[in-house]
Amino acid sequence: DAQKYAGYVLHVGQVNTQGDLKVGDSVSVKVDFTRRSLVAKNHTATHILNFALRSVLGTKVDQKGSLVDEGKLRFDFSHNKPVELEELRKIEEICNLEIQKANAIHYRDVALKQAEAI
Repeated sequence: DAQKYAGYVLHVGQVNTQGDLKVGDSVSVKVDFTRRSLVAKNHTATHILNFALRSVLGTKVDQKGSLVDEGKLRFDFSHNKPVELEELRKIEEICNLEIQKANAIHYRDVALKQAEAI
């Protein structure tokens, strides 16, 4: 799990060990790549949804949070009025069209402030 806290992105996991663990100890990390690939798809979908929301409702739409796991995503956002049915249909259409494009995903490591500006 990844959480943002005090300007840092924290990766939270589980330590499977017996005995004591202290600062400076060596550890190894095992990633569940099957689960991770499913989470990554839903994470990408949050970006697509944010794009669609801002395209239809305007740039004042502000993401307030999200929950992304291997089976679903939840996207919390603020908007100054209820979303109309026709707007919802357009948002869904944009999302589906973007997904159907099957664009390659590109990424790069950047500072958090820079990432938030992208």
